[in-house]
Amino acid sequence: MKHVWVVLAAPVLAGVVVFAVTVWKPWEASASPPTRTDVRFFDPSSAITSSGTRVVGHAVGACLSYSLTDPAPFVFRCFGDRPRGVIYPTCFGGDDYATRVLCVVEPWVPDAVAFRVKEYDYDVGSIRTRTFRTGQWIPGSGGPRPKELPYPYIVDQRHRDFVNTEPPWALELANGERCLAVAGATDVIVGFRANYGCTPSTSDAADQSGGWVIGGPDRRRDLWVVEYLPPGSSATTQVAVDAAWY
Repeated sequence: MKHVWVVLAAPVLAGVVVFAVTVWKPWEASASPPTRTDVRFFDPSSAITSSGTRVVGHAVGACLSYSLTDPAPFVFRCFGDRPRGVIYPTCFGGDDYATRVLCVVEPWVPDAVAFRVKEYDYDVGSIRTRTFRTGQWIPGSGGPRPKELPYPYIVDQRHRDFVNTEPPWALELANGERCLAVAGATDVIVGFRANYGCTPSTSDAADQSGGWVIGGPDRRRDLWVVEYLPPGSSATTQVAVDAAWY
């Protein structure tokens, strides 16, 4: 994005006003702007040793559905019994229906809750063919682990490259904001849902309120763009996506 600065010089003797126009390109002082969006897959299990992800709490409960905000396979939405009533929207590590998953709020904060899973619920089959049903597996029960492919995997067999078809969990924008997918009811702007809530990426920003991403990313080019609604604005602007997290 180009910012145009207009400098006015008014020499007294010349009696004229001279306009000097410069174009500020902040990336020229450091690195070149990215030409493609960096697609990243989050794995807190490996990040515990390699990236400093730390366990800051423990919980026990059931994982009763797949995540509503991260479409990657085997990311669960879990509900706590202890502490009761707490919802963990993105819990990772259930690819083998493990007895423990790690629940993370957002990919750029290195905090995880170690969640002991008492029960998994998962969907198999197809609504269209009337074979859709809910399965259940209880870790430590001694019973066989599920052999059927969970419902998201059936979808992925039909759309193998889910990165090109499913919305990301989180976005890092070229304007410096970080945006997280929001489940539940949000505003609708001219027919498009406000899908991502954003905050500045630096804690020293004067205003920590961010904007919204309306709809999903435009992925027709290597560098994705989104319609970004700044706080207090009535019009969106297109902003490039530096990184997309799944």
